Amino acid sequence: MDKTWLWHWLLPPERFPLEATDAYMRAVGVVLIALAAIALIGAMGAMELVLGGTFGRYLMVIVLLLLLTLAGFRHYGGVTRFGHLTVGVVILGIAVVMAMTGGRAVGGAMMLPLFVLLAMLVLPRWQGALWAVVAVAAIGLSYALASAGAPAWLRPHPQWAASAGYRVPIALCVLSAMFGLYFMRSYRELLAGLEASRRSETELLRIATLQKERFVDFALVAADWFWETDADDRLVHVSAGFGHALGLSNEEVIGCTPTQVASRLLPPDRAAAVADLLAARSDFTGQLLRASSADGEHRILSNSGRALWSRDGEFLGYRGAAVDVTALQGLNEELRYMAETDALTGLANRRSVSRSIESALGGRGWLLFMDLDGFKAINDTHGHDAGDAALRDIAQALLRCARDTDVVARLGGDEFAILLLNDKHKAAELVATRVLDEVAAVAATDARFEGLGISIGMARLDGAGSVEQALIRADAACYAAKRAGRHRFETG
Repeated sequence: MDKTWLWHWLLPPERFPLEATDAYMRAVGVVLIALAAIALIGAMGAMELVLGGTFGRYLMVIVLLLLLTLAGFRHYGGVTRFGHLTVGVVILGIAVVMAMTGGRAVGGAMMLPLFVLLAMLVLPRWQGALWAVVAVAAIGLSYALASAGAPAWLRPHPQWAASAGYRVPIALCVLSAMFGLYFMRSYRELLAGLEASRRSETELLRIATLQKERFVDFALVAADWFWETDADDRLVHVSAGFGHALGLSNEEVIGCTPTQVASRLLPPDRAAAVADLLAARSDFTGQLLRASSADGEHRILSNSGRALWSRDGEFLGYRGAAVDVTALQGLNEELRYMAETDALTGLANRRSVSRSIESALGGRGWLLFMDLDGFKAINDTHGHDAGDAALRDIAQALLRCARDTDVVARLGGDEFAILLLNDKHKAAELVATRVLDEVAAVAATDARFEGLGISIGMARLDGAGSVEQALIRADAACYAAKRAGRHRFETG
C-alpha cells in the first residue's frame, strides 16, 4: 500500500513540485506548523471538553480556522500568504485566549515561542521577526493582566487548572521542539540528496544529448539519398541513385567537392553560396537543387548537411541528406495560386490585389473599383449559371482592357478592380472608357445579359494612406457613378 498518499494529498505534486527545492521545503513547513498547532491546541481543547468545561470550545474554534487555512493552502498554494495566515491564526488566536483568561493561560505562553521558531522556517527573516514581536507582546500583556488581577471572561475547568492541565501542553511543546530539530536535520539530508540527484541528472542529460545528436544524424540519413565528405570536402560516399537524380553518375560525383557538383547544377551565384557554406563549416538545411536526371526528368531536391567535429575540435567532414521535393514544390505553387486567385474567373482575388495596392501606396497610380449594373436581374431571371457565365465574360473583357503590368481582380460577388501603376489621370480615364465599351459588347453578345452594365469609381493611390482608405475612396466614387445614371465612371 502506498504510504505517501496522505502527504501527496496535503501537498499535491502538480502544485508543489519537488524540483523547486526551496519552495517545496517552505510548503512542507507551512503544513507542519498547521499540523503541530492542530495537534497541540486540539489536545488542550479536547481535554477541556472531556472535563465538561467551556474553555475548550474556543480552542476548537482556533483548530477549525487552522483546518480551513490548511485546506485553502492545499487548493490554492502561495507559501508566504498561507504561512502568514497559519502563523497568524496560532499566535493571534492564543494571544486572544490569554487576554480573555486574564493572563492565566500559561500553556499558551509556553507554546508561542515554538511557533515563532517554526515561522522562521517558512517566512523571510524580517517577517518572522514581526511575528516574534507580536508573540513577545502577547506574553508580556498576559503577565501584566495576571499581575493586575484582570477579570477572566474565559475560565478553564477547575480540575483542568488545578491538576495536570498545564503540564500536557508543556510536554507537547518539548516533543514538538524535538520534532523540529529532527525536521531540520532531515531537511539538510534532503537537500544533500537533491544535490546528488542533480549531479546524476546532469550526467544523464549529457548522455541524452549525445544520444540525441546520434539520432539526429540517423534521422538526417533517413531520406531519399545521403552523402558524406571528408575533411577536404571531397565526397567519399553517396547512396545509390544520388548521382542519377542529379543527371550525373555516382562515379562522376565521388571524389568531387559539393561546390564542384553545385557548379554543374546551379547558377554561379548560388554555386558560390554553397562554397561559402562549406568554407564557414556551417550546418545548412533546405538548400534547393534544381537538376535534370539522366532520363531527362526535371527534379527539385532539398539538401541538408551537418558539420562533423572531433572531441578535440578537429573538422572531420560533412554528413548530409537530400529529399526529392518536386511534387511538394508543385503542390506549394498550386496552393499559392489557389490562395491568390478567384476560382470562378481566374482573376486575382481580394487578398492578392490588396497586397499589390499596399506595395503601390504613395506612388503614381490609380485604383478602378467596378460594380456591375443589372447583374441581380440576370441571376433572378436566368439562374446562377447565367450569372456565372456573365462574370467570366466580364473578367475576360477586363483583361482585354488592361496591360500586362496592371492587376485585374475580382473582389467578390459582382465587384471587380483594376490597379493601374504609374499612370496619369488621362490614361486611367482611357482604361475606364475601354471597360465601358467592352462590357457593353458583352451585354450585346448574349440575350440573357440584356441590361448588363458597369459603374466605375477611380481613386488616386498617392492620396491614400492605407489599402482600406484606397478601396473606400474608389467605392465612394463608384457609388457616385451609380447615382449619376450607371454605366459611367466618376473620380473620387
